[in-house]
Amino acid sequence: EDHLGLKGVDTIEDLAAVKSVVVESVRRGGWSILNADNEYTAAMAEHAGGQICYLTLKDQEEWPAFLVDHVGRGGRAINRQRMGEDWDIVIHEDNEAIYFMKVSEIPATFEGWAEFNVANALAAVAMAHCHRVPLNTIRAAMRDFTTSFEDSPGRLNIHDGHGFRAILDYAHNPDGLRALGHLVTQMRSRHQRVIGMVGTAGDRRDSDIRQMGELAAHLFDVLVLKE
Repeated sequence: EDHLGLKGVDTIEDLAAVKSVVVESVRRGGWSILNADNEYTAAMAEHAGGQICYLTLKDQEEWPAFLVDHVGRGGRAINRQRMGEDWDIVIHEDNEAIYFMKVSEIPATFEGWAEFNVANALAAVAMAHCHRVPLNTIRAAMRDFTTSFEDSPGRLNIHDGHGFRAILDYAHNPDGLRALGHLVTQMRSRHQRVIGMVGTAGDRRDSDIRQMGELAAHLFDVLVLKE
């Protein structure tokens, strides 16, 4: 719901219509990469330009009918697939399933705990593969990229030192804070307490700002609200 209430965009449907302009502008020989796990994004396939490649965090056995049909017709998709105690990334195309790499090999996913970065990784792999970047080149890039300040300033930067761990992230809306909170919860057992300094954009709706406060109050032992 981020950006609702701005410039006449008041509903999720309005927001999806605005964002769909991106894939509607894809050239005939290009690719539209769509998140099959989001109903509004998946629906953009009807008007998207170029060819469609879906990404999904769901096991193949849990796919919705439209995705099963797409891949069954030889279409391209990329998913996270459970393999025992680990997760694999699998590319589906031309009625074949191609093993790509393990999620745990991608540092930015923190062994898969940062699920939002698993989704980001799937999107990045899909875009690169659809532009014919060799798979080994993509694998090397995924292994080398981290969430350090040098690689990705302000995006899940983690620094350990002086007896504590500091996390800097641009989680400025409820969904972002909820996703970050899931990761913090996974890490919580290793630390005595969690202190949160939280702020959000001032042009958001009052309901969004209140929701940020409610989420933060449940996540942190000590909470600092920052303007």
